[in-house]
Amino acid sequence: MTDTIVIASSSLQATFATRDGSLIHLVTVDGEWPILEGDGLGLGFSLLVPLDGRRNNPVDSREQPPPAWEIADDGTSAVAEWARVRSEHGGEHDIAVRMTVCVEGERLVFSLTIDNHSELMVEDARFPRVGDVRQASTDRPLYSFMAGYADGRRRPFRPRFLDSVPYFGVDRPAYINDPMEQSAAAPYTPFMLVEDGERGLYLGLDQPSHEIVGWILELRPGWSDSMHLKVPDRDMSAPEPTCVRIDVAHLPYLPAGASCTLPSIAMAAFTGGWQAGAGIYRERRSTWTSPADPPEWATGPTAWMQLQVNSPEDELRLPFDRLPEVARSCVHHGVGSIQLVGWNEGGQDRNNPNHTPDPRLGGTEALREAIAECQRLGVRIVLFAKFTWADRSSALYRTELHRDAIRDPYGDTYDHPGYKYNTVSQLLGVSTRQLVPMCFASEHYRALCESDFRGIVDLGADGMLFDECLHHGRALLCFDATHGHRSGGSVFNFDDALIEAFASYARAVNPEFLFAGEAIYDGQFGVYPLSYHRSFEVDHIPLTRFMHPRAQLAVASVGFDDRNLIGQALVRRYILSYEPFNFQGRLEDFPLTAAYGRSMDELRTTWRRWFWDGEYRDELGASVHTAAGEQHHPFAVFAPDDGSHPGVALANHTGVPVRLKVAIDGSTEPLALHLIDGPGWEPAHDNWLEVPAHSAGIVLPFGIVANGRGVSR
Repeated sequence: MTDTIVIASSSLQATFATRDGSLIHLVTVDGEWPILEGDGLGLGFSLLVPLDGRRNNPVDSREQPPPAWEIADDGTSAVAEWARVRSEHGGEHDIAVRMTVCVEGERLVFSLTIDNHSELMVEDARFPRVGDVRQASTDRPLYSFMAGYADGRRRPFRPRFLDSVPYFGVDRPAYINDPMEQSAAAPYTPFMLVEDGERGLYLGLDQPSHEIVGWILELRPGWSDSMHLKVPDRDMSAPEPTCVRIDVAHLPYLPAGASCTLPSIAMAAFTGGWQAGAGIYRERRSTWTSPADPPEWATGPTAWMQLQVNSPEDELRLPFDRLPEVARSCVHHGVGSIQLVGWNEGGQDRNNPNHTPDPRLGGTEALREAIAECQRLGVRIVLFAKFTWADRSSALYRTELHRDAIRDPYGDTYDHPGYKYNTVSQLLGVSTRQLVPMCFASEHYRALCESDFRGIVDLGADGMLFDECLHHGRALLCFDATHGHRSGGSVFNFDDALIEAFASYARAVNPEFLFAGEAIYDGQFGVYPLSYHRSFEVDHIPLTRFMHPRAQLAVASVGFDDRNLIGQALVRRYILSYEPFNFQGRLEDFPLTAAYGRSMDELRTTWRRWFWDGEYRDELGASVHTAAGEQHHPFAVFAPDDGSHPGVALANHTGVPVRLKVAIDGSTEPLALHLIDGPGWEPAHDNWLEVPAHSAGIVLPFGIVANGRGVSR
């Protein structure tokens, strides 16, 4: 056996040390980017095998005897096996480990099987591990890129390294994608990138899975300059060399006598920006799932309104019999749907998961009649619902539902601090109703939720928006095996079971019922055809839109002259959700926003073959530059399904006019611009466009717009 084994995909070449299975070299196949260099930085796998009195007891593949190897004759796969392992503090253990690396096109696919014949628990596993990621060019900083709240989060990686874990809890600066939040790990974050805008390294799930997979970045030995978060660029006379490490972390909580194969992880190099890296996962995911289709009534760009009729502080803003008044206003302003919040007994975020219509607002029959009247007016009603939590202050939780709560390894619940509403005592956290995440694996809890959902459908509602369906608060695993799962099972494993039970009833009663959720994670698009989120950031990175070019995505608009948010909605193909006074007001409260938003919807409806029905391509296929030659953002390319000339939507979020040069790849057609509130199409001179402050519009070839070709009728 040679000292090393080389496995190469069409994008990456990886070298492994046969002595311990460590990945010691990683380079792009063109040889231009040596990502990892240096035998001393090589890593294989690690396990955590807690002992009584010594929880932090690691197993490191570098400290094991050499494994047995099986190498494919064509060099496209390699398997290393350890029959037993030795831990740092516990000696030898009857735990077998099998590591597999194989080639799948551009991807190197890593998998790890653990066969635990010991008397101990295998709590976590880290595999694969990349001991360092160097810059492709010192002129281009590296960034980590992961999913956020329906967006992408791009953070400094090298030569600056941004940490997120409090320094007192770790030995070295470490970054986890918003720890203790829903985006810390898969399934919400199914892949990560390290990229510089021109080249990047992709790591991602290579199979459908609801298991927890985290992405942990670590700077060793630490910053050279902690104030400026600088990665050392010279010898620090420290006991270890400088590196920025990536660990893919799994939480199998594998008990004695059990075996498991961790979710497979793919690794690939790519050329381009984050879109190219995300595209690797998008293409792979398409092989195991397809998006859910919305009902016909929810397929267009028509705006919504969100309206809260009661909070947990008993504000009782709108009796149900006055809901048609709001619907008439919606018709006047071109709004097609109302998301109704706080209609349940006690108001929003009180008595969860109780979805009984509040009798103080009129009760069940009054709400049913109001929904029917709104529908006669042409306005759809989508009821806001929450099943993730139980209200800890409710009698039902204290007497019954506490048995269905997600439990940590110590038998305690993962309490959520709750949400604060209006009164001083709530705003100061004195009387806030705290929430407890519930386990969907519990048949008792699912039956209660299914009963409540049937009530929503029987009210005649057009749909349900499942708020916070994207996560389970701080809970990732549940250790209460009485719920019908293994101890330490992923709390995401029964997300689909719950919604599919809902769907089986809804399909029989109302096939046009809409399932919507909040900022749903990637795997949920197979059951939810509409996702609602908030996207107020100027530098919003539309990762969810890129991953799901045709999905219905709705965003909140709360500003009283919300031109920039509406411009973003045009560029990103978002449905507007009007929410004056933070969804406690009426459309008449912000006439400037309502009027501008209506103009935007009318414009993209007229030209919907591009800007609604066309394929969203983000910034791929065109470029937009300022007069100074700088790249302009935001803009997006839209390509009609019939293969005709693409269009561009763009926005100017600044307070000054900008002059922009638009170039569409492969085209020399003269272009024209139509602003949202413009009188018509303005020809571009040599494809230079003038975009006023806080404005947005669409760009198409002048030859198309001059005679109205392509107009939707």
